[in-house]
Amino acid sequence: MVPLSEIWGVAWSIFWKTILAGIVLGMVINGVLSLFLPALLFSTGMEEQTVFNVVVYVAYAISFVAYFLVFSIVLANSLGRDVRGKRLELVEAIARQEA
Repeated sequence: MVPLSEIWGVAWSIFWKTILAGIVLGMVINGVLSLFLPALLFSTGMEEQTVFNVVVYVAYAISFVAYFLVFSIVLANSLGRDVRGKRLELVEAIARQEA
């Protein structure tokens, strides 16, 4: 088993890139959503509190999906790359265990 001190740099690199890009993507998507969804919901005759609740829940769902989309992209780009002299080689480790 690899000690935590050896993978800290790779883990930190993946973490901060995911958080930063997830926040930016979530803000952009939710900003665009908040321009159109309330007007659409009000045009259907919903009450103000109901519209607010729907917009909040949809924003949560979109932010959740955006975070995992960004995480998968960052993780895929991090596999096999050197970060502070360390490398995340998930595929090679699995291949060695199977052999």
